Amino acid sequence: MKSRGALVLIVTLLFSSCGLLGLRRVELPSTPLLTAGTGWALVKSSYVRIKASAGVAAQDVAALRDGSLVIVLGREYAKDSSGLWYSVRSIQPGEAPDQKAESSVEGWVPEAELTLYASRSQAERALRQRTGN
Repeated sequence: MKSRGALVLIVTLLFSSCGLLGLRRVELPSTPLLTAGTGWALVKSSYVRIKASAGVAAQDVAALRDGSLVIVLGREYAKDSSGLWYSVRSIQPGEAPDQKAESSVEGWVPEAELTLYASRSQAERALRQRTGN
């Protein structure tokens, strides 16, 4: 009887001292970009508008189609509470990422419109699988 009371006391102290009774869940944005470096992404919507700044009210700059390869330049939360946005630049397969082609577009895209990859080779492999090439 004495050991049972001690066991109950120990379990109660463990849960209350560790804070397990009052756990709070912290939601972090999902992204494979764990470094401050450049990332890669594919557009996953059939048509996405590229914005001049992060937010739905920002001016449209251009548009990209499903499967467009983009280099991720940065990310930030929009001031209008529309979530996480990525600064991107379109890039053609085989194009050097440090050179901006005349046909490339640059702007902001909401997180929901992109599938993110840690490397260019991963993004290009995913693109080939999607297109069957």
